[in-house]
Amino acid sequence: MATIEILAKILESISVTAAGLVAIAGVRAWRREFVGKRRIELAEETLAAFYAVLDSIEFIRFPLSSPQEGATRKKGDNEDPADTEMLNQAYVTHERYEARKDVIRRFTALKYRFMAAFGKDAERVFINTVKTIASILNAANTLGTLCRGRQGHMYAREAEIEKRLAAMQKQEDVVWDFGAPEDAIRTRLNDILADIERITAPVFENKPSFWGLVVKWFQK
Repeated sequence: MATIEILAKILESISVTAAGLVAIAGVRAWRREFVGKRRIELAEETLAAFYAVLDSIEFIRFPLSSPQEGATRKKGDNEDPADTEMLNQAYVTHERYEARKDVIRRFTALKYRFMAAFGKDAERVFINTVKTIASILNAANTLGTLCRGRQGHMYAREAEIEKRLAAMQKQEDVVWDFGAPEDAIRTRLNDILADIERITAPVFENKPSFWGLVVKWFQK
């Protein structure tokens, strides 16, 4: 009889210990599940925000514009009508950027949360995005400068004219998306998107942990 009582106490002790371990494991599993859910939500939010940025850049680089676009530019002294038209056209990029800058800011505002969840190296996707947008705006500025310097072009030598036209074409290929398969800006943005997808891919695998499975088994 004493032996049975001892065994009963041992089994009771084991049961209490097991229950405690399951409870601890349950808390840990819940915490991992909670953190994992937060990371998934952040990954989805970041991807959605970047897709919005892609749409905005597509709008900014759309090669067609209305005559009214670019008219908010402050007109310089001694501009002839032809120069004004070209300078306004170059300024369209800045007008469109201003119209979509809040979308871009919503994405960049996620940087520190994204870094906290996925590591410091994840900052590169935001740095590369900002650099890409800056390159478009800088190209628009350069294009405006080249347009501004076209006064007196009729007196320039043919080689100088060709050089200027080539320089303008180079900037236009950055400012506008003409649909070329090898478009450098679009390629760069696709690379950034692929990088975000690589960084966030592990959180979508959602593999259950060993203790998570143990807890679920005991809960049954």
